[in-house]
Amino acid sequence: MKQAIARLALVAAALLCAGKVSFAQDLEVGVVRNCSGSVTIIRNGTEVVANVGQSIRGDDVIETGSDGTIGVILADASQISLGPQSEFHLEDFEFEPLQQRYSILARVLQGTLIYISGDIGRLSPENVRIEVPWGVVGLRGTRLAVSVEGP
Repeated sequence: MKQAIARLALVAAALLCAGKVSFAQDLEVGVVRNCSGSVTIIRNGTEVVANVGQSIRGDDVIETGSDGTIGVILADASQISLGPQSEFHLEDFEFEPLQQRYSILARVLQGTLIYISGDIGRLSPENVRIEVPWGVVGLRGTRLAVSVEGP
């Protein structure tokens, strides 16, 4: 836990110094805060077992098994929690405070998601989009919960 907090602090410090985080496959946009059970991250077509402190990068797909749960903190301090049998794809993440450019686009293909907004949700809620198979959930508050039945 201390390593995860230290890693998050380093990410936050880097963001403050750089002033920019935007979507890119090689760029860390978040970190795994907690996970249990079967959780995999699909990165560039390769499955990796999720571990606490592991980076989340642009275009990662997170999948949880029947016993899996995961919590992720994004670079803007948004929190994402997924329950069992979930599939989540972070399609776009842009956090550039100096240029006032903010955006989160994510898809929940199945399972449960709890989202607690960070800086992007507070500064630009209209630029937070969570897509689900039947439509789009727009953020108008600071928290949301979504449940999507699998195919």
